[in-house]
Amino acid sequence: MIRCALLRITMTHSTEHLLNEREAAALLNLAVPTLRRWRWSGDGPRFAKIGRAVRYDPAELRLYIETQTRRSTSDPGAGAVGASRMGGGGGGDERRGS
Repeated sequence: MIRCALLRITMTHSTEHLLNEREAAALLNLAVPTLRRWRWSGDGPRFAKIGRAVRYDPAELRLYIETQTRRSTSDPGAGAVGASRMGGGGGGDERRGS
């Protein structure tokens, strides 16, 4: 049973190590409270909850960045059509941690 679960984890997640919220925030150049707010509101990158620990897959962070990339301020972006699997944009100056 455990071996089967480990196989599913290996197949669905990258082989890179998972990042904690501090590491993920640093990678995205955001404040940790911004990631916390996004998790609460359903915005931001997908994350894994392992017990009480929150972890981010680096591949999911890269995908989130790709979906947020715009050519202009009027470009709705790839994630704007319907309900995106990544959630909303989150917006604002994240370094303030507001």
